[in-house]
Amino acid sequence: MGGTNIAGLDLTHTSHTDAGTYAADAWSFHDSSGNYADASGKVDDLISQAQLTITANDKPMTLNGSLPTFDATYKGFVPTQNSGALNGTLTCSTTTNGKLIGSFPITCSGQSSTNYSITYKPGILSIQYAGGGICAGDIGHQILQPINAAGTSVFNSKSTTPAKFRVCDVNGVSIGTPGVVKGFAVARVLNGTVSDQNEAVDSTTPDSTFRWDPMAQQWIFNISNKSLSNSRTYGFLITLNDGSSISFQYGIK
Repeated sequence: MGGTNIAGLDLTHTSHTDAGTYAADAWSFHDSSGNYADASGKVDDLISQAQLTITANDKPMTLNGSLPTFDATYKGFVPTQNSGALNGTLTCSTTTNGKLIGSFPITCSGQSSTNYSITYKPGILSIQYAGGGICAGDIGHQILQPINAAGTSVFNSKSTTPAKFRVCDVNGVSIGTPGVVKGFAVARVLNGTVSDQNEAVDSTTPDSTFRWDPMAQQWIFNISNKSLSNSRTYGFLITLNDGSSISFQYGIK
């Protein structure tokens, strides 16, 4: 209106609030000052859907345990609204029964709305070994005797040191499935200062990595100390196929 203040303006408009296309909505204009002529007509209205993302939350679990309760995070609701504004029931599931180590997708579905364009994004279910506790009668997920878990062991340079460990499922059953060990290396050497390493570990047996001992229900690698220098402390790293690791160290005299 050219910047003019119009007293008593009445501009009637659509009362729709839900997303959708509304044909031939009536509108009217009235200026009570009488300076402008009344007008009316019809218009097609379009209310677009808001964008909403439903993302399945990542979950961890222990091998052979019960699947966790799956849920999701919502992003994009207009103020004052939440999941109660949606139709249907959110359902989330995964592709595994929890009996295999690894990462598996969590997917959700089941909800809809005329006011929201919904995008579903997956989460990850990470199935791992038990992080500790009793494992086949000993401590799980750490180095076992004769190597002290506290890192205080010292062995002769001419000796063989058997490195042993167990990892268990949720029931305390030691797992000997092929592929448990992904790698084994000298990770650091302490000789006044720490030096990061990534060197292969020599064995006094033909093994190039840990082997499964079915009698003792444990993994074992016989480390040859002949290739290690005296008066140093060696840090070792065992990497496992669930993404975790076991570290230990001992000295050579």
